[in-house]
Amino acid sequence: YGGRKVGPAQGATDVVGKTRKVQVKTTRRSVPAMWRAEFAKLESERDGRLAILLLRFIRPQGPDDYIVIRGKDFIEWYGKDGDA
Repeated sequence: YGGRKVGPAQGATDVVGKTRKVQVKTTRRSVPAMWRAEFAKLESERDGRLAILLLRFIRPQGPDDYIVIRGKDFIEWYGKDGDA
């Protein structure tokens, strides 16, 4: 994904680039079934557009939204980030 690994010495940021900062979480668990299913639906519509899963958590103060994009798609669309 580009950038430079800085690890725990820099606080919450694991990788820093020119335009991005990344916190990396690695797991051996399976991708959530709902995510796989929704991306499979989006992939079936192959139309050249970026597939995004919007996770919306409803809160009293308003929605708290998170965007999920598959890594390979992110790199294809946005490329790797340069070092900071």
